[in-house]
Amino acid sequence: MVILSGNTGVDSVVYQDILDQALVPFMRSTYGSAGVYVQDSAPAHVSKSTKRFLRNKGIECEEYPPESPDANPIELIWALMKRWIVNEHRPTNMDQLMEGAKLWWNNLCTLTLCRSVISG
Repeated sequence: MVILSGNTGVDSVVYQDILDQALVPFMRSTYGSAGVYVQDSAPAHVSKSTKRFLRNKGIECEEYPPESPDANPIELIWALMKRWIVNEHRPTNMDQLMEGAKLWWNNLCTLTLCRSVISG
């Protein structure tokens, strides 16, 4: 998980930089050539340059509709995280919100949870 703070706009260049720093090393070390990256159809995700970037890095990518938990597993994961943060962590400022997101992602977003979301 990468947390962007402030009014950071994410265009294709920023997105590809994030992918290069966070996703590419993780995908290679965790999945080798067997992993498939899933993203929604945000403009930075589906740009020609991002598609070319992923191809050049050897990463297979699958696109899902944006903000559609029934069709997109990562959107369901985000929805579960948001619900936990609001109902359990209850942040009152930005630092607590980021702390809650990191806590959920690192401790509660388990492999078992992800597999259950993917398998339906």
